[in-house]
Amino acid sequence: MLRGVLRVVVGVVVTVLAASPAFGQGAVAEINGSALDQTGAALPGVTITITEEATGLVRTAVANESGRFVIPAVTPGRYTLRAELSGFQTQTRAGVTILVGQAVTLNFTLPIGALTDVVTVTGEAPLIEVTQTQIGANITSQQIEDLPTQGRQQYALLALVPGLTPNLGPGAFEGSQYSANGRNTGSNLFLVDGMYNVDDRTLSGSGSQTRMTIDTTAEYQVLTHEYGAEYGGSTGVVVNAVTKSGTNAFHGRGAYYLQNSSLDATDYFLRQDGRQNPDSGVRTALGQIGGPILRNRAFFFVNLERLRIEQAANLNYPADAAPLARSYSVALPIKSTNSFQRFDYQMNGSHSFNFRALFDPNAVDGQDHVRDKRTISAMRIERAPNPGEFFWSA
Repeated sequence: MLRGVLRVVVGVVVTVLAASPAFGQGAVAEINGSALDQTGAALPGVTITITEEATGLVRTAVANESGRFVIPAVTPGRYTLRAELSGFQTQTRAGVTILVGQAVTLNFTLPIGALTDVVTVTGEAPLIEVTQTQIGANITSQQIEDLPTQGRQQYALLALVPGLTPNLGPGAFEGSQYSANGRNTGSNLFLVDGMYNVDDRTLSGSGSQTRMTIDTTAEYQVLTHEYGAEYGGSTGVVVNAVTKSGTNAFHGRGAYYLQNSSLDATDYFLRQDGRQNPDSGVRTALGQIGGPILRNRAFFFVNLERLRIEQAANLNYPADAAPLARSYSVALPIKSTNSFQRFDYQMNGSHSFNFRALFDPNAVDGQDHVRDKRTISAMRIERAPNPGEFFWSA
């Protein structure tokens, strides 16, 4: 956490996605499997079509001579799959939910019949991952929506993953410091839509560089052990997050969150002196909207969040520390305005264009004052104007 500086983070990601895992290792999934006839023999030439139900985006693959097919770089979402071959009944499977980072195996058995005959498989059949041995969990969009999150942090639900222990150090603005199975937090790796997002400016390197808001996050995968070589350079927690996108239906929300010092218990020492807590609290206003630009082809999503924190600082020194150090009780400001934009366009069944932009300026004033036992005069020096720091990623 920077202290007493104006921090501006601007992230811009432009990606052309082909039918290969070029969109970043963590932001996508994979669907693979086999196409067989009723006797269990391989069916080469079967066309596998997957359609994302919310956007209508389509991907196709053809089974090889062994009946195997692989569709890489699949965007997480809910899909309908269709397998068809002349002389055999077409088989469809609807409502298949693919999560970030998964490599799902789905096998099709096509009975002999006319191409116009369709066998539809319904219900939530279990998805099988036989090509991966990694240990971890997926935090789904439903969990993000339904479960309470401490401080509305993007990765607050990491505490639910077995083997993860939160770093209980002071400061809650950019939390997400977790240790996996006792390993150092500086070994953690954070990915957003497949892009590297680790704060390398600090020695610990334990937090994410660019603050993605929880209302921008669609879902994320958490890997704690035995993950693949594509995550080289990390021995701690690997977090693959994906952002929300537009769909064929317009959707949006607006909200205002308030936490006020009048709802907090009075500091013990202030109560002894007959005083109240400093006027502090958290105020967050947000709005977002997403939808189609061109149905089944182009989509947009925009999220804006304005965060204002007045953080109480209650520090007590022994009487003999005066006049160099005197007890004080003040509120210190933290200000952030987070703006996120996403644009997706599918050129055809094999290529798509993706754009994301994030602008997150935030001013922080002496967050670690209590931990470092700073005097009020040291805090005034810390508040001196600073030209700022700028970070770009593309």
